[in-house]
Amino acid sequence: MKRGMMSFNIVSWVLRILFVLAGLLAVVLLVRMYQIDSVDIKDIHAEIVKNRVLYAPSGVMHADMETGRSYPGLLDPARFNDSVLSGTINYGTKSRTLSAKLYYSDNQGVLREAYTNKTWYRRWEPAVGVAGPGGAVEYMYRLPVVVLNETSGDYPTTLYISVIIPNS
Repeated sequence: MKRGMMSFNIVSWVLRILFVLAGLLAVVLLVRMYQIDSVDIKDIHAEIVKNRVLYAPSGVMHADMETGRSYPGLLDPARFNDSVLSGTINYGTKSRTLSAKLYYSDNQGVLREAYTNKTWYRRWEPAVGVAGPGGAVEYMYRLPVVVLNETSGDYPTTLYISVIIPNS
């Protein structure tokens, strides 16, 4: 075999190896770029809390005890308290997963509040908006409801749901 032909083979093999390495590098970079390292589920968690408040038969909304059906737009003021809300959204007594506050103004203008995990809500409230560990994220929901009142009649108001979830 001639020297020129042998050097041409060496050059072509070097080019082939470079193309294979470039292709391998491109595949590795694409895989690393689309790899998911963490999944943020805070917004889904807050939606679940809101839906539990609205649709749970044991919650603060009016429920028909015979059928077990809850009526999401009818707020029962007799059941609007911390113990009922904590029973509806129960993550344990020492849970640091989330906390929620529900409030509305009644027909006399008095603000009525109910909490789940009230201690941690008060601790995380100043940390809302702080990025990174030690901070928290607040999700606010505003829902039109009708408050059932047998003495003075039903009246419309707005129910506010504030869910605070800590950053991990």
